[in-house]
Amino acid sequence: QTSLDVGELTRLELYYDWGNDPPVVTIDEHPNKRSEARKQYAYQYPVFHDPLTKTYTIKMLVYSGATCMGEVTQTVELKAVPQIALSTVSRVCEYKHPFMLNAQKTSAVLGAGVFSGRGVTSAGKFNPALAGPGEHAITYTFTATNGCTVQQTQTVTVTPTPMVDAGNDQTLLYGEHYQ
Repeated sequence: QTSLDVGELTRLELYYDWGNDPPVVTIDEHPNKRSEARKQYAYQYPVFHDPLTKTYTIKMLVYSGATCMGEVTQTVELKAVPQIALSTVSRVCEYKHPFMLNAQKTSAVLGAGVFSGRGVTSAGKFNPALAGPGEHAITYTFTATNGCTVQQTQTVTVTPTPMVDAGNDQTLLYGEHYQ
């Protein structure tokens, strides 16, 4: 946010990582006029998993005319995004006993996760009979102690229990055969 008592802004420079990488900058040669709605500028910082936090200094320079300039700096702290990996479960038979689903946290970020989806119990077990035959999306949601959340979903296919029929019961005498 910037303002002038008299005149208009002629240039705005916004540095997103002033202390480490000054070339990451937005330059606006035509900032908005007083009568216009405020402009907003956005920048997507790179996602990181380690260290737990990174600090950036943002610097904004504004100009009115060719030589008048004002500046302000602000420090922001970004939090690491948790990184997880699910144990692969692609196909399972409908009659298989319920089993624990597994996920690993592969970054230093602390927190807790929970599985959800059809056939998933509150204890994190997958029950194929409860899910039923077909494809089911199983989602793992990890919420870090720093407030960041990450989700990963995989599809599990439950194959139906085959039906077997050997025909009607037969009585055979010793030495006879039946096909």
